[in-house]
Amino acid sequence: MLTELIKKMKIIRNYKYISENDKNIVLALGNFDGIHLGHLEVLKRTISIAEEKKLQSAVISFEPHPLTILKNTKNIRIVSLQDKIKLIEKTGIDILFLFHFTSEFSHLPANQFLQNILVKQLQINHLVIGHDFIFGKNRSGNSTYLEQRSKDLNYGFTQILPHKCKANNIIYSSTKIREYLKNGNITKANELLGKNYSITSRVIKGQNLGMKLGYNTANIDLKDLFRPKFGVYAVRIFLKNNTQIYNGVANIGIRPTIKNNTQKNEILEVHIFNFSDNIYGKKITIEFIAFIREEKKFNNIDELKNQIAKDCQESKELANSV
Repeated sequence: MLTELIKKMKIIRNYKYISENDKNIVLALGNFDGIHLGHLEVLKRTISIAEEKKLQSAVISFEPHPLTILKNTKNIRIVSLQDKIKLIEKTGIDILFLFHFTSEFSHLPANQFLQNILVKQLQINHLVIGHDFIFGKNRSGNSTYLEQRSKDLNYGFTQILPHKCKANNIIYSSTKIREYLKNGNITKANELLGKNYSITSRVIKGQNLGMKLGYNTANIDLKDLFRPKFGVYAVRIFLKNNTQIYNGVANIGIRPTIKNNTQKNEILEVHIFNFSDNIYGKKITIEFIAFIREEKKFNNIDELKNQIAKDCQESKELANSV
């Protein structure tokens, strides 16, 4: 979970208007969706080099997620922008540049991005990338190109080699994490993330369907976040800036058993054990512990209620075992 931040990180959204104090930096390039353990290696090395050189450490990330522009992919984010900012800040990075990613920006040739923005505007002293980072029109800005240009443009260059998860020997990858989440494999996703997968969002008004079934639920707005496999999960819920922690059970999906369901989009519903406060409009974090079962359509409401009771019991047992 997010804990106390190490220091305040400066966020710059327009690189054209930065002070001289924020130039001559050690810079990490990447999208950093999820801030998994591979990302942390890139950020740690960036900070280490910056400390050696007595310079500021910085990150360039892109907003919105590039795949929403390049491939019109929806609901791609593993974490919200706000959570990504907090996770980067927690590492001790000094500056975060949030570049607005547009179709026009995606057609910017690699040499123009490197020379005009990174070298001329930001005056990079050293550049750090992950093993698979590529940028620029036609994906021409790869590690070979960056290393070659470092000599004539006079900046240091470091590429972090692939790191594998000790638990499953898989290379840390946002794409792989999404694959695991889509299959309901929370354990493996969490291993790559280096923390429990979580969703932070506000509680929205629902149809009070949970209450009618005997289980109060908090409905969570998923916005543009990635959708894990539809089904039921054992979860942990964090309220009031993580000062209150509860166990619970969550369902993500379309509620196929409910007749006259007016909910058109996928929704995350959370039943918090031993809790009855009104939290409409409040921001909460749902941490996923384990996948229990797939979402399914039951023959009637009684069958659904019986299954929810079983889901709650299994979730409590799972919570006590971790």
